Amino acid sequence: MTPPETSAARKSTSGPASTPSPKTASGSTTAAPPAGAGAIPEAFTGTWTGRVVSQDDRKQAADVTITLTGGQSTGTWTNGDCAQQATLTRVRSDTVLEMTVAQRDRCVGGDMTLTLNDPQSLDLVRQEGASALEYRGSLRRS
Repeated sequence: MTPPETSAARKSTSGPASTPSPKTASGSTTAAPPAGAGAIPEAFTGTWTGRVVSQDDRKQAADVTITLTGGQSTGTWTNGDCAQQATLTRVRSDTVLEMTVAQRDRCVGGDMTLTLNDPQSLDLVRQEGASALEYRGSLRRS
């Protein structure tokens, strides 16, 4: 059986105090990355467009755009008339990011992995909903 924790022990294991979000020149706050996720690397900064194709028998194609800003934790995912927030969940390496797209009204959310091939192209793998449908494609910096 483990002895009960003392208040001194609790203090030494608690995380750092939270700090306010930094302010931009306009006075608005910038988005803080989720705990442990980090921030979008500069190499991914920009607007990326391309076509993704469903990996089921239908092979449905969709033209998509993702806009990312280095140092931030969120971007914008656009598919047709759906514009949704994409939130960084993990920086796997300098060339691989994991993000989550928020469900919004009739616009389906899901998870995606972005793999930077070179400064002008990246591969996207996206699982919609409960990972039941996967889309894959290559995007170009526009």
